[in-house]
Amino acid sequence: LELSANDLSGTIDLGALPQNLQVLRLGDNRLSGTIDLTGLPVGLTILTVQANDFTGQIDLSKLPPAIQQLGLSHNS
Repeated sequence: LELSANDLSGTIDLGALPQNLQVLRLGDNRLSGTIDLTGLPVGLTILTVQANDFTGQIDLSKLPPAIQQLGLSHNS
């Protein structure tokens, strides 16, 4: 799912994603809040959320085992 650079704003519940999702790109938007990795789809291989307004700490131990690419840079 490619939603990068769409000027999206607000928060997002990453735990409510379809369980068959493999790629989620949300970079370069205005998304905010915290990033909770609990409940991500088990088969997710790419998650990019860079260049948003996310804050707080992230528990990387909650990443799905299939993850191959993770983009978190340039957040608050």
